[in-house]
This record gives sequence, structure tokens and C-alpha cells, in this order.
Amino acid sequence: MKNTHEFTIIVNSNDDKKAAELALLSCFAKRGPDDHEFNLQGITAKDDAPDPYAELKRWLKEDGVIQYLSGNKWENITEPFFSEPVEYYRRKPRLVTVPLGPEDVPPGSVVRGHDFSDGCWSVVHSIGEDCIFINDDEAVSFESMKYDNWLINRSLSRGAWDATAWERCEKEMEVAK
Repeated sequence: MKNTHEFTIIVNSNDDKKAAELALLSCFAKRGPDDHEFNLQGITAKDDAPDPYAELKRWLKEDGVIQYLSGNKWENITEPFFSEPVEYYRRKPRLVTVPLGPEDVPPGSVVRGHDFSDGCWSVVHSIGEDCIFINDDEAVSFESMKYDNWLINRSLSRGAWDATAWERCEKEMEVAK
């Protein structure tokens, strides 16, 4: 009965692959070729193996930047070394502007539409799933507030009125490219 040996070895180049094959053959040659069978298909040169960073390199070429996970924060990099596992890198997400949601309108927020003067604003008295309620139960959707250029001031919810704290009724979100 023959003993079967399978090896999975990754080497740096095709030259190293040949050297590994010869080393394995010479190591087992002393035991006699009749009772040993070799499968050297598992020796792979890095030149032959798929590059785990290929997609990241393509993104880097397209976008000029990718991100690296440093601690718990993603940082932009333009000249990576690719010395860490592939999971430590990602394509830089694209930022898009989306309407606010209920979680973005704290109690005490005030809003004003694009057609209101600086002194005219409404207190948000309640919030629905997809809208706010102002004045006498007038519903204004988050979607229309974004696209009609409404402004929101959340300074009262932080403890003090700031007349300069008006912001557009929208937020940025990261999305995969």
C-alpha cells in the first residue's frame, strides 16, 4: 500500500516553486519511491495565484483613493502597501444627500421653508414616520423638505437658541460605489 502525500505550499516565484518541488522529492526519495506517491499540484507560485488585492488596485486606479481600517476608523490612502489582510482595505464609499428621517429631528427643532423670511419659522410639534407636523397639524414630508430646500434649526434641543444654526433638511450617507 502506498502512502499518499499532498502539499499546499505558496512560494514567491516560479523559481521557488521548482526549488520546493526538488526539496520535497529529495526529502522523500530516501524512503523509497515504491511505497510513496506524491501530489505536487498544491505548490503554487504567487505569480500563478490570484491577487487578492486586484479589485482594490482597480478601484485605486479608477478613484485615486481607497480606505484602510486603522483601529476602528477608515482612513483615506492613495499609496497603499497592501501589507495587511485584504479585509483591512475597502473602496471609499460615495457620499449622497438624502432626506432627513425622524431620528434627525430632535424635540425643540424649528423649520422654515424656502419661501419664508428669516423671521418666520415653525416649531415641530410632532414627528411621523415620513413627515413632521407643524402649525395646526400641517404635515410636511421629509422628502419635500429636502427637495424644496427647507431649513432646520436644532439648537434649542442642545440647550440654547442659535439664530445662525440653520441647516438644509438633508444629510449625507455613505453608499457603496
